Amino acid sequence: MEPKFLINTITAWNEPHRARHQFAFAASKQFKTVFVTRNNVGLPKLNISNPEPNITLIEPCFPIDYRFRYRLPVINEMYQNWLYLRLKKLYPDASIINFDFTATQLFKYYSGVVYYCNDEYVGNSKYQSQLVDKYISYCEKKVASRAVFCVATANYLVNKLKKYNSNSYEIPLGVSVENSTLANKRIKDGNKIVVGFMGVINKRQFSVEAVNQIAGNPAFSLVLIGPIEKSFIKRLKYPENIKIAGVLKGRELSEELNKLDVGVALYNLKWVKPGTTPNKLWQYLSLGKPAIVSNLPDLKTMKFPDKSVYILNKDTELTAMIKQAVLEDTRELHEQRIAFARQNTWGVRFKRFMHFYNQHFN
Repeated sequence: MEPKFLINTITAWNEPHRARHQFAFAASKQFKTVFVTRNNVGLPKLNISNPEPNITLIEPCFPIDYRFRYRLPVINEMYQNWLYLRLKKLYPDASIINFDFTATQLFKYYSGVVYYCNDEYVGNSKYQSQLVDKYISYCEKKVASRAVFCVATANYLVNKLKKYNSNSYEIPLGVSVENSTLANKRIKDGNKIVVGFMGVINKRQFSVEAVNQIAGNPAFSLVLIGPIEKSFIKRLKYPENIKIAGVLKGRELSEELNKLDVGVALYNLKWVKPGTTPNKLWQYLSLGKPAIVSNLPDLKTMKFPDKSVYILNKDTELTAMIKQAVLEDTRELHEQRIAFARQNTWGVRFKRFMHFYNQHFN
């Protein structure tokens, strides 16, 4: 049976789940779905597998690493034409959900393309280059303007895309845990406060000073969840006081988060671009945990239940804010956070997506 959706990305499958993975899981509950990853390095070929029910995984191989390939216009277009020609032969009638902001060649092969944007990509690379930024801007403008419609995860991104395509809509990030259970763990006198930091942990994303601040405080027990760069680990002053949980998904992730008293979503604001929204805080809320989040620009447009999301302006305020969140926490607030998260699952997000899809594709 022909798949309904083909999700085009520059993301690996086996990494912490992002919007494109979560969209794929939500779509696969109703439709056959194909997920195309970034390319691995090797001779040109397609590796095809079925990692989940209703999901076909395609992992392309190409001689040039994707991190360089998608920044080189001629090579990138050569790769895209090679890939999309083969995808068109395999899945001629699929609707394309495109997360690749450089995929200008898609429109040679497919007319039913939706552009799904979950970040500001211009100036968002550690490889700073005005030429690369100009190329990315050119590509995204072309991709957005030729799409049937666009979806973005933040108000800022929607307003940007509307300059290119009036049919642009906001669908925020959500939580992938559909059936959260109420966390039973409560703080007792004499126990340490269990604090979780989740994300891609490196000096570009995280403040190592903030991590050391918590790890060195005897009132706290710190858990790091996600991939951690070796250079970051070397800068930790109190590694013996930190549990490194690594990359967790699904039930394992929920079980680890359920042990926390407070979840922290730290961002290095020097690198944050407008349009960044905190995906990980939904995971904390889905298990009833209070969340502390860096003061991201787009948080101004988001509303959360009282005493659920604490906005951090300075890393020096982190210790006091964690203690405040624990002091104010109650069983009723746990239940309120979980109920709020259940109203904001990826199942709910996908239902909203299908409203726009049916409106445009009829």
